[in-house]
This record gives sequence, C-alpha cells and structure tokens, in this order.
Amino acid sequence: LIMQSPVAKAILSGEDHIVEIANDALLKNIWRKNSADVIGRKVLDVFPELKKQQYAKLLQEVYATGVKHTGKESFMWINGDDGLVHYYVDFEYAPVFSSDNIVSGIKITAVDVTEKVKARKQIEESEKRFRSLAESLPQLVWETDEKGNALFASGRWQEYSGITPGGEAEWKAIIHPD
Repeated sequence: LIMQSPVAKAILSGEDHIVEIANDALLKNIWRKNSADVIGRKVLDVFPELKKQQYAKLLQEVYATGVKHTGKESFMWINGDDGLVHYYVDFEYAPVFSSDNIVSGIKITAVDVTEKVKARKQIEESEKRFRSLAESLPQLVWETDEKGNALFASGRWQEYSGITPGGEAEWKAIIHPD
C-alpha cells in the first residue's frame, strides 16, 4: 500500500528514525534521492537540514508520546541530489505501534502543496496592490459580485456615499432604480 501510493509516504523505525521504506512519490518528488542512499539509514543523517527545522523535534515528540502530528502548508527545505529545494507540505507523522502497543516507528505522509501556496500568495499580493491603488486614487472605486453585493469600496466611495459596503440593501439604497 505504501509503495504503490501516489502520495509521498515512508516508515521510520525506532527512536533513531531509520528509513525502513519510502515510496517513489517521496523519493523522487520531495526527497529527490535514490532509495539506496536512504533505506536503512537514519533520516536525520540523510537530511541533516531537518534538525534546523521543526521536523526533527516533531519526530521525537510523536515517537515519545504516541500522538500523531499534522501540519498544513508547512514550510520546509530538503537538500536532495539536485540541491536545496524549498517546499510547502501538508504532512502527517503518525506513530506505528508494535503488537504490545508500544511505539515502534513513525509513518510519514506528505503532500507537496507548494504550487497551491505560491498561487494563493500571488493572489493575496495582487489583492493587496489593488487595494493600495484603489485607496490612493481620487476617484470612487468599488467592486461588486454578479448579484450586486458589495465586495470592496474605497475610502473615497464611503466618504461620498456615507455608507460602508455591506449587504445588497445598502447598495440599492444609493442606486437609482432606473
């Protein structure tokens, strides 16, 4: 199941976090290493840069407590065979229990969401620039959705109309019915 999963997965064993298994999705897309360079080795020896990030501490916590940890859009960097690459990942560190209910390892699941995060940040930056431009103009600037609901109104619009953007009724009150 792990090896055939399209989602990046690995199993680390013991408190030294030795890589027992890692699928191609993780090896090729995030770690960017050959399995021979990773399997049977301590993950923190293969990727010492993780010690400078939150991930080494989280591995220790999950192993010690048996409580899984998840992260959304978590920033990380990995030094693979092709150099240092920065990522945003949704990830889970889940404890693996032995038959006597003792933590024996950790299952890693990771989804690279870098492109999604970068796209959202570009949209947020564009929105920020738009608002800055709209607020600096002497003209009245506003935006509505297809139903006429207010999405944005510049300070000049609010000064002119005397209302702040809100519901449809507020906007219709200042628009001539014709």
